[in-house]
Amino acid sequence: MALEPGVLDSSDNFVNPDCMAKYIEEALPPPPDPELGKHDRRQFLIAISTGIINYLKAHDHDSFSVRVTVSGTGYPGTLDIS
Repeated sequence: MALEPGVLDSSDNFVNPDCMAKYIEEALPPPPDPELGKHDRRQFLIAISTGIINYLKAHDHDSFSVRVTVSGTGYPGTLDIS
């Protein structure tokens, strides 16, 4: 699945409910008045999401490193995925 920062429709709702900006918005405490500044707030979250995605694309060779350690019978050992 490709990472998507987000896009707003004409009612300032996220077009794709699975976009990064929506997840960031849901992680924040709700504003006192959700409609006040909704467009600017969501545009800001889209900008943050775009920056994060662009950073990860620019650093795809070193953005993530996963280490899995398996113990017990069968295939004990460590696998590093970068």
